[in-house]
Amino acid sequence: MRASEQKKRRIFQNVDVIDTADEGLAIGRCPDGLIIQVKGAVPGDQVDAVVIEKRKGMFITKVLISTNLRLTVPIHSALNLVLAEDVNGSTWSIRPH
Repeated sequence: MRASEQKKRRIFQNVDVIDTADEGLAIGRCPDGLIIQVKGAVPGDQVDAVVIEKRKGMFITKVLISTNLRLTVPIHSALNLVLAEDVNGSTWSIRPH
């Protein structure tokens, strides 16, 4: 990366991710009140993000560091599903509580 490209890379620190947006982006609020879009974050995260693009006055950023730890579980575990064969040919069924 050239020195001129490094100067253009702006980093936002302690961004609170507050909402979701289109195209897999999230909405973040900087401590100074600036609103940015963040790739790779979900509402509730607090992140440090670097600018990758600027569109129509809005900074598009990606996560450098996330201070929140998210537990990732397989979707079938999260939905409480088990693999089973039933008479209808379906391979998934809902596990009773």
